[in-house]
Amino acid sequence: MVKSQRGPSGGQRVLLYARDPGAANQLVAVQSLFATGRLGEVPALVETIGSLTADRDTMLAMAKDFAVAVWTAAGLVAEDWNVAVPEQLTGEARNAKINCMLRERGVTAVVTGVDDVDDHDSMALWQVARSLGLPSIALLDSHHSPQRRFVRQTGAAEFPDWVVAQDAGSVAALIALGLPATRLRLTDNLHLARLARMAISAQGSPTRRALRQSWDASDAEYVVLFASENTREMAAAGRPGQWDELALVDALAAHLKAARAIGPIPSGAPCRLVIRPHPRDTVGKYESRRRAGEVPIVVSAAGTPIDAILAADLIAGMDSSLLYEAQSLGQAAIALTPASRFPCLIDLTRA
Repeated sequence: MVKSQRGPSGGQRVLLYARDPGAANQLVAVQSLFATGRLGEVPALVETIGSLTADRDTMLAMAKDFAVAVWTAAGLVAEDWNVAVPEQLTGEARNAKINCMLRERGVTAVVTGVDDVDDHDSMALWQVARSLGLPSIALLDSHHSPQRRFVRQTGAAEFPDWVVAQDAGSVAALIALGLPATRLRLTDNLHLARLARMAISAQGSPTRRALRQSWDASDAEYVVLFASENTREMAAAGRPGQWDELALVDALAAHLKAARAIGPIPSGAPCRLVIRPHPRDTVGKYESRRRAGEVPIVVSAAGTPIDAILAADLIAGMDSSLLYEAQSLGQAAIALTPASRFPCLIDLTRA
């Protein structure tokens, strides 16, 4: 088990940090386990974070950019990372600010999500924590390109003290990148386990009707929610994907227009397609797809992701976390391409 230093008050203060929604979901789940005294139910966390108790220790959440909304939706408070570490600071000045922030707040351990090719503050946190003798842990939230999330722009690999992954493929990829197997742990998806514990149902969702009204969906219509991914944006940044989200949403619209059955929706049923943009999608990415007519298409980011899942009748996408969240909530979900790891119930790439 990693032994962290003691904070000013003699207790421990664990910093939770994320920038992206997927990473933030995992950390919100950690915070929930901590607050309910259930952290010990996840052996991988006990081995890395340690045996913390909610009545004695403190967790400090900090969120950057897209992660802020995740903590807010969970009814939790997270400090704005961009206020504590201003974006204009770069290089050694940025590391110095992070160093000062960790010491001022009495942080004794750092737990983060993982970065993508367009942001490296998690790596900076691990590096600074190491210089202060503080343990660092990263939670993987996805099996997509795990090795790319631990490589700096210089091409050098950067690891925390521990990495907690969700699948054997990610473990193998990180070992191949140079991370010793002794610093890797496996666990279930903590966010999906949290959703399952919450036992939310569509019928019990207080926002279902209001959200459907915002989509102009009638009671007679089936709503298909398309979960976008920022694949094009990441490809432009240097991380290519296995699918094209615009081509797939067009194929889905054509399938609905032909009134074919899809998932639990029977053939000939009236449908409405709601495109939910990814938080990191380019603004206006789907505007040209909006339309009224036989199969109306709406572009909407209204409500939380969970609200949107519960208000829809079918969630469709590529390999988005929304598919897995829908599955955990008992909602119908399908992948539109066999390149996805989610059970593929329809292959629109051959339609």
